[in-house]
Amino acid sequence: VSTLYNVVSEFHKHNIPLETIWNDLDYMEEFKDFTWNSINYPREEIAKFVNMLHENDQHYVVIVDPGIKIESGYWAYEEGVKRGIFIKNAKGENIVGQVWPGLTNFPDWFNKDTEKYWGDVIEKWLYKVDVDGLWIDMNEPASWCRGECTGSDVERSILPYDLANDQNLNNIVPFILNNGSTFPVIMTHTLNLNEPPYRIDNGDARLPLDSLTLSMDARHANGLLEYDVHNLYGHMEAMTTWKVWNERMGKGKRPFIITRSTFAGTGRYAGHWTGDNSANWDDLYLSIPGILNFQIFGIPLVGADICGFNGRTTEELCLRWMQLGSFYPFMRQLKVLKNHIFGHRLLQLLADISVFDTHSFHTTTHSSMNLILDKQFMLGGGILVSPVLSPRKVEVKDAYIPPGIWYNFYSHDVSFEVHDNSGIHSDIYAPLNEMPIHLRGGHIIPMQRPRMTTAQSRKTNYYLIIPLDENASAKGTLYFDDGESLDVKD
Repeated sequence: VSTLYNVVSEFHKHNIPLETIWNDLDYMEEFKDFTWNSINYPREEIAKFVNMLHENDQHYVVIVDPGIKIESGYWAYEEGVKRGIFIKNAKGENIVGQVWPGLTNFPDWFNKDTEKYWGDVIEKWLYKVDVDGLWIDMNEPASWCRGECTGSDVERSILPYDLANDQNLNNIVPFILNNGSTFPVIMTHTLNLNEPPYRIDNGDARLPLDSLTLSMDARHANGLLEYDVHNLYGHMEAMTTWKVWNERMGKGKRPFIITRSTFAGTGRYAGHWTGDNSANWDDLYLSIPGILNFQIFGIPLVGADICGFNGRTTEELCLRWMQLGSFYPFMRQLKVLKNHIFGHRLLQLLADISVFDTHSFHTTTHSSMNLILDKQFMLGGGILVSPVLSPRKVEVKDAYIPPGIWYNFYSHDVSFEVHDNSGIHSDIYAPLNEMPIHLRGGHIIPMQRPRMTTAQSRKTNYYLIIPLDENASAKGTLYFDDGESLDVKD
């Protein structure tokens, strides 16, 4: 816990905004869900730390995986066995997987008793520790054994499963339809469910469906097969977690949940981060179409791990990622630059609009041809963002500028007057301390002064930036969401 205090102290000392502390698996006892490490994260000390954060208008979010370690005496495991809520294998036994704590069983969200079990273990775990939300991970569900851990799998060390060395994959042959034949709409389950007569693009290879997850013939409640409900696992966990949090720990506030695995409708219960991205320029760029896609999927609260999750970042990459990530609907930064004067200056500027009226993150579409644009985006209807996505660049080449009058965000000078209905393309100067941001004439932007947290920023007075259009007019709306209320219509 002393390390966490030091992180908060360093942010404060260097005058860097800090909204939330995110804790990964290190807070657990031997990576076991619903435990606190008795040496580094004793319950009493973590409870005091969380209270300190709350006094500063800051938050605390922790990770939870669905895999429950198979261990005699471990309450979450014993209760799961007692209540019969784990997924079964084809023999009717609790199916065994392997993740961070070792051999595990997995809750079956289709079992009517799982919701109460999940609520009970969460409530007991968080007794006197007032965390603000849950980060639910590994919920595809992920497992490092192929299908199920048996035999030698049980004895081997706890390491991520290596697909490249799986000898069972050497003889995969793609399924090819004969001329004139059609693929059946309804498939019978007499086939090998793990290797049906098609292949999905699993890790850039046509791998069996049980690669890095449970066997497709695993059994859920009500006779459901993993083959049929696999893609719902993360969604069902998010829905169950939302419900038990709302009913037991929510205190009348909106549950805050971020999930790795999603499905249609997940946005009703959780936000999403785009997974374990790498610290490289390709993944910086790919975060934009990834987030745009999730707006279409109805999951608006989404973002990528800023500066990258895997690999080593660079100062330039992290700086450019901070600039872009400041506009993610969900902003979580994994690294902070030691020398980030330029990035901090921009972050202060962007904090002005971090609480404005809309969280819409979408393409610069003016005509159908612009739907292919995935290196720029609009925030709401009035802000055009053109990030730098390549190393050693101080300009954005060939940026698209839609029709209208566009003002420089920093200087408020007119940058472009575009009368062509198709828009134009232009190079835009982008020194390290600036990411090109332009305000559209005719769209009023409500603003608040930046503070160290969003709660503190919300207490400042509103002011307006009013960029005028070609008719010297502008209009706008402000919808205020306090971020906590459940009944938003009130």
